Amino acid sequence: MINHDDCGLCETCVDMCPIEVMSLGEGDTGERIMINRDFCIGCGVCAVNCPQEVIALNKINNHIPVESRPGLFGEPA
Repeated sequence: MINHDDCGLCETCVDMCPIEVMSLGEGDTGERIMINRDFCIGCGVCAVNCPQEVIALNKINNHIPVESRPGLFGEPA
C-alpha cells in the first residue's frame, strides 16, 4: 500500500522492484505509483528503499510468478 499523499514520485520503488510490477501511471487524482498486484510477491524491496517511507506491505497473494522474471530465483533463464 502506498500513501500517495506523501509520495514524491521519485520512482525509486519502480527502479528497485525485482519483478518490475511497479510503474508511474495516471490515477484518479493524477500521476501516481501503480502496483500490479497480480504479480507482486511482497518481497519488500520497494518499502525498504523508499526515501519517503510511504510504502507499507500488505499480504497480497501466495503466488510467486517465477515465469515473470526468469533467472530471478536461480533457475535457468
